[in-house]
Amino acid sequence: MPILWSHTGVNDEQRESFLREVFTQIAIDGKRITSIEPKSNYAPLFATMRLNPKSGYSEVESTRSPAEKPICY
Repeated sequence: MPILWSHTGVNDEQRESFLREVFTQIAIDGKRITSIEPKSNYAPLFATMRLNPKSGYSEVESTRSPAEKPICY
């Protein structure tokens, strides 16, 4: 996904459309994505990425305290 996201032929409108298609919620703290919630049609893809170490996905521990509220889109 990072390659698709940063491809020079992709504009911001296409990126926004992609996000709206795939996710029901994205939580952002500053410049960091702290959590995502994929739409049910895409949940198996993200589950596979998370469970398959060869996918290149790595989960990052959150350093945000529970009292801090992220911005959600």
